[in-house]
Amino acid sequence: MFDHVDGAALGPLTVLAGEQGHSLGVMRLSSTSVLQGYGPRGFPNVDAIGEGAIAIVFDRDQSAIGLDIRGGEAGAAQVAFLRRDGSEIVRLLVQPLAEESYGFRRSGRKADIAGVLILNTDPQGIAVDNVRFDGLDLLG
Repeated sequence: MFDHVDGAALGPLTVLAGEQGHSLGVMRLSSTSVLQGYGPRGFPNVDAIGEGAIAIVFDRDQSAIGLDIRGGEAGAAQVAFLRRDGSEIVRLLVQPLAEESYGFRRSGRKADIAGVLILNTDPQGIAVDNVRFDGLDLLG
């Protein structure tokens, strides 16, 4: 069971916490801490780990972002990039997911990415690590 988000985002873009037991968690994996969402089954059900939505809002608009996916058992993720007014720039389907680094850059390096929404349908769920942004030349 995985999260889904209905309707359009509203401006100004903000992140709202999920209901108790249905939000985000930080989990220690090996030598790092990762961010994961709790899906519809909710905390403390271990089957909810990594099945929830992850939303990020940046203080300043970005032209590129990078992140590491932890988990990734050949499932899929939708990554929606949003402007500050809540309008969607693009929604990408990323598949098959693997435990790898992923990078995204706006055409023409236009800095209008105010937020990102990540939804997944990976068999084991996913977590996010090492989010990179803030004008870094991520992709050369």
